[in-house]
Amino acid sequence: MSEPSFTPASANPVLTTPPPLAPPPVQCKKRSVLVRLLAIFVLLVLGVSVLGNIVLLVTVAGLGSLSGLGDGSANVTEETLVSGGRKRIAVLPIEGAIDESMVERVRVFADAIQHDMSIKAVVLAVDSPGGGVTASDEIYHTLKELKQKRQIPIWVSMGSLAASGGYYVSMAADKIYAEPTTITGSIGVIWPAFECSNLLEKIGVTPEIITSSEAKFKDAASPFKKFTPEDVAYIRSLVNDAHGKFRKIVENGRAGKLKKDISEIAIGKVWPADVARDEFGLVDEIAYLDQVYSKLAAEEGLTNPTVVRLKERHSILEALGAASTMHGGKLQIDPKMIYELQNPKMEYRYIPPTFGMKE
Repeated sequence: MSEPSFTPASANPVLTTPPPLAPPPVQCKKRSVLVRLLAIFVLLVLGVSVLGNIVLLVTVAGLGSLSGLGDGSANVTEETLVSGGRKRIAVLPIEGAIDESMVERVRVFADAIQHDMSIKAVVLAVDSPGGGVTASDEIYHTLKELKQKRQIPIWVSMGSLAASGGYYVSMAADKIYAEPTTITGSIGVIWPAFECSNLLEKIGVTPEIITSSEAKFKDAASPFKKFTPEDVAYIRSLVNDAHGKFRKIVENGRAGKLKKDISEIAIGKVWPADVARDEFGLVDEIAYLDQVYSKLAAEEGLTNPTVVRLKERHSILEALGAASTMHGGKLQIDPKMIYELQNPKMEYRYIPPTFGMKE
């Protein structure tokens, strides 16, 4: 067996150094720098946004005093229709159905006008089919009170429709103007109600209504039972009483201007503007809104007035709430509508004729 051979080590061995360590990747450093820069940018954007919101809130809070509106202007803003001098004409809109929300809106507007001495005249921009009896009367009272306290003229400029309660509130004005296409009138009272006893019977529902023994009219006009002749007579007496008040309001508001007896006018009909003016005296003149405030300025001696349209100011929360109620056109059941079906009430409201009427 042969001995293994060994190569003798060199007397001066060469020492080999290990390869140098690779430097840390530059990419990690770049990434951390980018993250820092992005964080700084986001913080700057947030800071600018917060500062901008603070400036906006301060500006909005100061709009009332800058625009000349005094106490009562916290919920009122305005749109300038005509730029002019310090003396101003306010356009107060009464548009849509007359209900409790409109009563509050008109009160807010009236309060702002009451404390703003730069407003020298008011134009009511009425475009409404009317609404609740009480709501219409409350708005009428608010406008009459404003006129009395401020001693300023109030004129009406009617839009497409100023009927029933829309005409009722117009009686607070000194003059009434209508556009050529305006429909107005409908001096009458209606009590819309629904009777669904047959429907309930079909679906197997039997309502049980218990009233006190001597209060036989307590459930008159209830949608859950047949209307009796006594119910109809009772409700009609209430409607007739409200109609009598409407007639007096028109007679007082148009004193000396009506061209026919009120019994021929207050029959619930609507008329075009020219007929309302020429045959019945319900309207003074025919003119558009811009012509109305120009005529008003000329009559009151207001040279180069500023004309502003009052608007309701909504808070951010109210605006978000309004946006949240939009559901992309989906049918939504309003609880208020259900309540009104169960609790009918008298209205100064024009209800247009339905299609398919028989002559």
